[in-house]
Amino acid sequence: MPNRTSPYPDGIPVKPDRIASNPVASSEWDRICAALLGERALSPMWGPIIEVTAASYASFVQLGGEMAQYGRTKEFAILQAQELECYLAACKECAVDPHPSVRLRRPLPGEDHRTNTEEGT
Repeated sequence: MPNRTSPYPDGIPVKPDRIASNPVASSEWDRICAALLGERALSPMWGPIIEVTAASYASFVQLGGEMAQYGRTKEFAILQAQELECYLAACKECAVDPHPSVRLRRPLPGEDHRTNTEEGT
């Protein structure tokens, strides 16, 4: 399969310290790089957009944890929605699917769409 990074060289970008020091961001960086590497579409030039994507995902997850701990407020919800919007735009720019935890899905037959659990349980 040919290199899909042209005119840039292929290769793995260096993970920035601020991403490496955050386990959630670091894991998302690794997931994105693995996906792009599998498509032969990874270049050291993509480091900055991968950094934005991983950092946005980590912020989204952190805000979700804070809402779980302190309660959902309008301000938290707005911040989380903005972070999700940034993350999804960055995923699109990177040409990778978003992390499975932020993907929406339609309920399967027999599932209650309001709770995403099987009806009657």
